[in-house]
Amino acid sequence: HIVLRLASVWSRSGSQYLVGAFFTPELLSSLIELLRRENLSKPVAKLIVEIVTNLAFSEDVQETGRRLLYPYHAGLIEYLYKRFLSLKSLSTSQARKMLNSNQSEWLQQEFKLLGYLTVPHEVPTVILSANQASRLL
Repeated sequence: HIVLRLASVWSRSGSQYLVGAFFTPELLSSLIELLRRENLSKPVAKLIVEIVTNLAFSEDVQETGRRLLYPYHAGLIEYLYKRFLSLKSLSTSQARKMLNSNQSEWLQQEFKLLGYLTVPHEVPTVILSANQASRLL
């Protein structure tokens, strides 16, 4: 629990050195493995998604964060695939409730990660073109 809290704070610390020192391959591997577990609690999954999102998108740590996350793209894609499959099975009323709850920020972060993972790394921005977005959908 304390490691997750520290990771959450340090993922947006503003220091690439701290991020590089704290987020070891073992820690990142453990976080991604936790995220891929079927019966992981929603608060823990939400916190791990927030940590990964911070590493990929916080301007201060983005360069180091993306370099550190690169070996774990397959695990993130697998998590997002399973997560979106589970969301697909929700009824319309359940989906509406989720979008109006505190889970909507979590879902937005997941879509942001999906966009990042689907855009080639040579592209300097993480904004999808209309064509890329329609292919993704």
